[in-house]
Amino acid sequence: MGTTADALGLGPQFEFEGTTYTLAPWTYAVQAKFERYLEDQAVQAVKRMSLPEDERRDLIKEVYRDIAAGSYSFGSELVAQALRSLKHLKHLFFLALQVNHPGVTKDLVEKMFEQQLEELLQKMTQANADPTTGPAPSTPTSPAPTTT
Repeated sequence: MGTTADALGLGPQFEFEGTTYTLAPWTYAVQAKFERYLEDQAVQAVKRMSLPEDERRDLIKEVYRDIAAGSYSFGSELVAQALRSLKHLKHLFFLALQVNHPGVTKDLVEKMFEQQLEELLQKMTQANADPTTGPAPSTPTSPAPTTT
């Protein structure tokens, strides 16, 4: 992707099964949808637990307290932990892909990840790189040979 495209936040393109897709950066709208997704995941996890009703109610209160406190907001430790999970990373990719391709399905994203995981992770990194900073300076991995 060129510098101008980076600066405009157009997102990188990739091909899958003969179709070209453009991955959007993590806009505030994408981030907000991901936050809501994580909040819902937490609530649903508590509801699935087989706990006595009073314990479940207390745990749900804690989850809602965490939500109100911003624990599921982008930049939080909980979001950072979630992004280490392939399941949640796929969902974030799905949300970013939907920006330019509203008809995309979770099943399609699953297939994409099965077949092109490394490329898609690289594209997500590329889509969210800061365009105002240049590439990191390269450093040699081994000293240059010396002649004597």
